This record gives sequence, C-alpha cells and structure tokens, in this order.
Amino acid sequence: MTAPIEWQRLMSGDLAMFGTPPSIKAVFPGAFNPIHQGHQTIARVAETRLDYPIHFELSVTNVDKPALSYWHLERRIQGLKAAGSYVITSAPTFREKATLFPSACFIVGADTILRIDNDRYYAGPSDRMAAIDYITSQNCRFLVFGRMIDGSFNTLGDLKLSPHLRQLCDEVTASEFQRGYLLKRSQGSDLVSLCTLFLTIPRPSFCPSRLPREWTREHIRCFSRGFR
Repeated sequence: MTAPIEWQRLMSGDLAMFGTPPSIKAVFPGAFNPIHQGHQTIARVAETRLDYPIHFELSVTNVDKPALSYWHLERRIQGLKAAGSYVITSAPTFREKATLFPSACFIVGADTILRIDNDRYYAGPSDRMAAIDYITSQNCRFLVFGRMIDGSFNTLGDLKLSPHLRQLCDEVTASEFQRGYLLKRSQGSDLVSLCTLFLTIPRPSFCPSRLPREWTREHIRCFSRGFR
C-alpha cells in the first residue's frame, strides 16, 4: 500500500507525531491491538479521575516489539478513530513522550511502570535516573492501574519502585476501577441482565482477598487486558 506522507515521515523519524490537538493533558499509551472494552473502561475511569479528556497514543516504534508496518498502522488507526481522540507518535520511550506531552499524566499499567524503572531499558542506572529526572522536569505524572504480573494481581502499592519514580505516581484502586467497569457494563444493559452476569460468572481462584468480593472473572480479565 502507498502510505500517507505523515506515516512515512513518522517511520523515518522525521516527524514526532500527528493527529494531536494543541494541548494534551492525559495520554493513554498502548499497542491497541486491537482496542477493546478494557482500554475504554480504563480511559473512562482515568477521565473521571483526572477531569481531562483522554487521548490514546500509539507509537509506530516500541522498545519491546518490532516497528509497525503501514498495514498494521492503518488497522489500528481505524480502531482508534472509533474509540475517541488519538495521536500517533514515533516516541517509544517515556522520556520521548514527556518531550511531546509536557505536563501530561500518562495512564499506565503496573507492568509498564516497572519497565520504566528497569535498567534493562537504559544504558545503565545513571541513564535510568536521568530519564526519570527529565520526566520530572517536564512536570509529567503517571496514573497507575493494577495488572496481572507473574500470575498475581498487583497494584501500585505492591510494587518496589525507586523513590524518584514513585513520587510521580498515583494509584487507581481496584474499587475505583470496579465502579467504572460497572458503569460501562450497565450502559445499554437492563438491571436483570447485569445481575445475571454477576451471579453466573464465578470469582477466580487467583483473586486476592483485598479485591472487592463481587469481582468476577470477567472483571479481572477486563482489568488485566486493559494495557495490551
């Protein structure tokens, strides 16, 4: 396929982003392959929490995955157009994202915030600290949702982060996410069908005791898939 000139410039590194309004205060980065209900529930909860419109951000390059082809980029943009506001960038790291979106809050999962604090993604510990210091200087923050990590559900409070990064993070609790999930599920559904859903889907055996009692297998699946 013949790609639009903006896509070609993104892939070559000549263009940092396109499809963005003048100022973005809440950015939800992800692969969105494809965008699904989990993403949209997280966006709803984050928008309520931050009181800013949420913008999905898709980078054509990724620190853990191959660069997107034009065909894959076209398919993901189609999904994002249907979901809400979005921006396409060539910013695989949060140091680069902080340059594009100063003073923004990034919506991330617990697994992503751990990667930001992992020396593996930097030239070394000093480079990691320099990146976090730069993100701080750009007045950026992170809103951290819980995530399944190595078979257990982890929220921000469960993670061991460096103090410099931890001070930039705010937590979304399981109960806060649940309220957003229930609101999303209830739209377009009558009360009987919603109650039937919760009565017929059993709680998962791996559900930690701190999660609300009424959480179901579908709750956990929705929450844990939200950042893929």
